Amino acid sequence: MSIKRITLSLLLSLLILIALLWNTDLSILLSVEISSLLISILFYYVMNLIKSLRLYLLLGRVNVNPPAPEIFSSHMASMLFSDITPGKVGYLAFPLFTSSVPKERALGVILAAQSTDFIIKVSGSILALYYLIHMLPGWLLPFTYLALTIGILFASALLLLILYASWFERLVRKIPLLSILGVKILEKIVLFRGAVKNFKLLLILSTFLGIVSWIAYGLCWYWIAQSLQINSFTFLFWFLIHPLITLLSFVPLTPAGLGIQETGLALFLQVIGLDRSVAITFAILSRIIPTLSDLIGLPTLVEKGTEIFSSLK
Repeated sequence: MSIKRITLSLLLSLLILIALLWNTDLSILLSVEISSLLISILFYYVMNLIKSLRLYLLLGRVNVNPPAPEIFSSHMASMLFSDITPGKVGYLAFPLFTSSVPKERALGVILAAQSTDFIIKVSGSILALYYLIHMLPGWLLPFTYLALTIGILFASALLLLILYASWFERLVRKIPLLSILGVKILEKIVLFRGAVKNFKLLLILSTFLGIVSWIAYGLCWYWIAQSLQINSFTFLFWFLIHPLITLLSFVPLTPAGLGIQETGLALFLQVIGLDRSVAITFAILSRIIPTLSDLIGLPTLVEKGTEIFSSLK
């Protein structure tokens, strides 16, 4: 990525965040319930421990047994790197942060984990849409169910074509508009296709632990809501909604969708009845908590990053 594009990306994020802060009551942010916020941080770390355990177990299945602390520190460094890269692609740098794992095996395991995470996010988003339908006026339900069902059938057919018809992938890449809009999704699905071929047995374990980590992340959002005295939504709401909203973090216009995810989340919460200032504050906290928590990966990121740059000289 060019310096110009990075600068524009950061500028866009900054402008969006300033606009959000301008339209909120900062006193709400200063009056959060600290105990609930600490619980949300705890569950965020639980999620990362589960993801690290998944990497450790997956590596064990391919006859690699690195120290568990190294896997956790490398995972957190990758999480931090993903926070500052468009489309969160920085997480794929995980093999660079490990010293006792062969790079090709680490990459294969990461592809398997990332692929199942992508499928879980998409599946969770579909469940969230069905859940949210019930918040609509009754007369809209039949039309919404019909539209959503048609959309799911279309998406399923599209997924099958991409997974099993190589000609379809080439066709999409040749059409200018589709290649611009669809290339990121295609890349994720191509990764999933490769993982299916090479890590079939590992995908079951990866999917199970991915779902468990999804529950932990849902609890993280639930306790952020509790810190703001948002009691109108149950855990099920936050459990289902976060995979749908966090898909915006993969929009490659800004680092990890910074500003875009917060805007989408704040608008969504306002549409379903939450006060604007509270909605924006929740959206901001949902970014701050993970990013600050990921900072424990900074020493590994700096250490390994320095080694990598030194080796390139």
